[in-house]
Amino acid sequence: MSGKAASNRMLAAMVATACPVEMERNWNQKPKSNIKICNANDYQLAARSMLSKPLYEYLASGTDDEQTLSENESAFKDWYLRPRVMRPVGNVTTDTYLFGQKLSMPVFISPAGVHALCDEQNGECASARACGRVGAMFGLSQHATRSIEQVADATQGKTNLWYQSYILKDREMTLRLVKRAANAGYKGIFLTVDSVRFGFREADARNGWNALPEPHRRVNYD
Repeated sequence: MSGKAASNRMLAAMVATACPVEMERNWNQKPKSNIKICNANDYQLAARSMLSKPLYEYLASGTDDEQTLSENESAFKDWYLRPRVMRPVGNVTTDTYLFGQKLSMPVFISPAGVHALCDEQNGECASARACGRVGAMFGLSQHATRSIEQVADATQGKTNLWYQSYILKDREMTLRLVKRAANAGYKGIFLTVDSVRFGFREADARNGWNALPEPHRRVNYD
């Protein structure tokens, strides 16, 4: 699955409990969704009901005809739970290991930038702390609205943090950012190599969504 498509689904779930944002609305308004959450897709329905159309479509849409996004979602239907009978079930667990690191479940928050659009006060810090509470891994985007160090400090060593690195034309800056993550205690790197040129996001073009609204910025480049 491409990082962007995975991020779309994860962010749509996260924003269901976060602060909504509209370019023309007050950042601090927090309407609640009346949708009863019964499955993972319900989080996306709740997010749609809470967020402005431009913001929701920025989080949930793909590029061009969204063929890759559609195929990524369909791919999940190729996986099934395998029933096992006449076996002990007293110690069933969702725990798993990734590169020797224990996770409470085979699910992680894929790197996706600009979380402050959904939680203006805490941004990526809120998402990372939530992962720590449930024992899941959190991937911090290089395009985050909270710095590498801010997120590490916010989690106080209780979250399995990984950092996403874009290979920039400025290789020295790329290396500096990776070293900052290592020094801050991040345990791994997501290396993004498919973003030499971004696809055309039709929903964003129709909604006039072409830049981060002030005062937000991608702080890791400061």
